[in-house]
Formats: sequence, structure tokens, C-alpha cells
Amino acid sequence: MYLSHAVRSIRRDPKPDEEVGLVVEVDPNAVETGAAGDTATDSDGDAAAPAPLREAVAAADGAVVRDLGFDAWLVRVPETGIDALCEVDAAVRIETDATIRLDPERPVESEDGDPP
Repeated sequence: MYLSHAVRSIRRDPKPDEEVGLVVEVDPNAVETGAAGDTATDSDGDAAAPAPLREAVAAADGAVVRDLGFDAWLVRVPETGIDALCEVDAAVRIETDATIRLDPERPVESEDGDPP
């Protein structure tokens, strides 16, 4: 499983009172179908996270926020709950939800250092 550098850092030194938003990608071929491992639908009829991911997030006292498509889900868990997500066999990638953050107040500079 791939863990981004930020996730590895948080996992090594979690802050007990902090939450983190994570993007968890799941291998759909590794998730059993059927009652215990299905990808159910939520109350809105949207695809819900696979049961193993939902269970790990619940065990970590977190929440599945939404389906991002491409077999990825946005979740929020306490920083101390990252280990529980790493135990999900079907998880193939875990990254923070803020891997790239742009400052809308700061203009992008050109190669010569001037704003466009």
C-alpha cells in the first residue's frame, strides 16, 4: 500500500486531539461482494464505501465523507486512527486530502519571476 509522505509522518507522530482528512483508494477486486463486504448504497442512493473501509473508519471514530469516484473515498479520522485504515487489506493508497493546496491570493509567477 502507498502512503504519502504526509500520512507516514502523521502516522509516526499522531496528535491525539487532531483530525485529518484522507483520500483512501480501494482495490475493487480485493473487496468481497455479498452481505459482509459489499459496496452498498447510502441513503441518497450513492455508492457507499466498501464495508472493510467503513468498518475501519468507524473503529477509528471517524467518518466516510464522500465517494470521490475512481474507487477513492474522502474520510475524516483522528490522527491516531491512521493505523486502523492501514489494516484494510483492500486499501491501495492513502493520502491527505490537501496534497496540493494553492493560495488563491498569491498569483502564479512566470519563469522570470513576474506575475503573469
